Amino acid sequence: MRAHTLSPQASARVAALFLAVAWVGACATDNGDPLFGTAFGPPGADGGAATDGSVPPVTDAASAQDGSTPPDAGDDAATPCTSSVAVIAGGAASLSGAAWTKAGGWSGQALAGGAASSVPAIAPFGTGFLALTRGAADALQSVSLDGAWSPVAAVGAATTRGGPALAVAGASASGVYQGADFKMYDARRSGAQWSPTEGPIGTPQSFGPTAPAAAAAGAEVVMAFVGDAGGGTPPVYTHVFAGGAWGPATAVAGSAAYTGASPALASVPSGAVDLVLVYIDDATRRLTFSARASAGKAWSAPAPVHTLATSDEGVSVAALSATSLVVTFRGQDDRPYVSRGTVAGTGVTWTAATPLVADASVKVASHPGVARGVCGDDAIAVVAAGGAVRATRLRGGAWTALEAVTGAAGTHAAIATR
Repeated sequence: MRAHTLSPQASARVAALFLAVAWVGACATDNGDPLFGTAFGPPGADGGAATDGSVPPVTDAASAQDGSTPPDAGDDAATPCTSSVAVIAGGAASLSGAAWTKAGGWSGQALAGGAASSVPAIAPFGTGFLALTRGAADALQSVSLDGAWSPVAAVGAATTRGGPALAVAGASASGVYQGADFKMYDARRSGAQWSPTEGPIGTPQSFGPTAPAAAAAGAEVVMAFVGDAGGGTPPVYTHVFAGGAWGPATAVAGSAAYTGASPALASVPSGAVDLVLVYIDDATRRLTFSARASAGKAWSAPAPVHTLATSDEGVSVAALSATSLVVTFRGQDDRPYVSRGTVAGTGVTWTAATPLVADASVKVASHPGVARGVCGDDAIAVVAAGGAVRATRLRGGAWTALEAVTGAAGTHAAIATR
């Protein structure tokens, strides 16, 4: 077969044509816009990113401040994501636990002898997770996950009137709860044992109408509770556990809390704010917040999360980074809602509340739980609706469709990540 060759002049013309086509193709695929992926919030007037103050997705830089995994690390990093998610859920006569890993997905099981008559509490502890729940006959119960779920066990002879709270500082866990006598107690755990199991909080011992909240801030554990009305509107009080003892009750100045809902606390890492408190205002039922300054430990003047963010029960709040927060709640129409907060200095600004689940037919039995995301997610939330427990993830500014949490069921659910 005879080879076909081009003359030098023809070769030059072909090369020039190739370069011109390549240049046009490059111009067609590079518009100079540095934004990749979907912008958070509605488009602006020119079709670009939103200009309405929406909070952008957590960035790699923000995540790096507290050691969290960058949003794309679960898929693209050389080292596979080994983080995990744990869910504890149940009802008045049942308890279940579920866990998720990127490699294995969801797996769960019934936890014999347990119950969750109120929203339970769960937190990372040791190399796994630790949970507290309100069991049958109001018994305070404990269960842990470290490769496998432990048997459900009573925490001494303690009983609780509402959902317990759990905070972990270093190698110690503190469970705070409201006893049958309306007083505030704590149970502490280092290793496998709870001791004490019914430690009084405060001298004289604090009491109130609803269950308390708790969070760790460095080596401290802080608990918050709604005070006794005493014929008026009570403030939110806090106690600080440091140096092996609880300090005195201190009111959050300007707070006026609804006595039918427990407050919520979130620990914020490495910033000008170390704690954020969210509670329900008595007069308006609005979600109301106060932030504690890392320096000086003063609480900011209470302010509404948003004028239309209202609820008649407790909420869940979590820090996604040193500058990003998320709060989830059950609205007065029984739908699940979410608002995102941005920490700037010692202040927090919040977005308007939006439905956590797009499907308006989803009505939740209790307030959703929320935690910082892992393996590429900014956050993950869990809802209990129709007896089933399902999860949704915040990715790139949008919440995903609900996914089944295998093995978990009930009317109350809580979530934690590590």
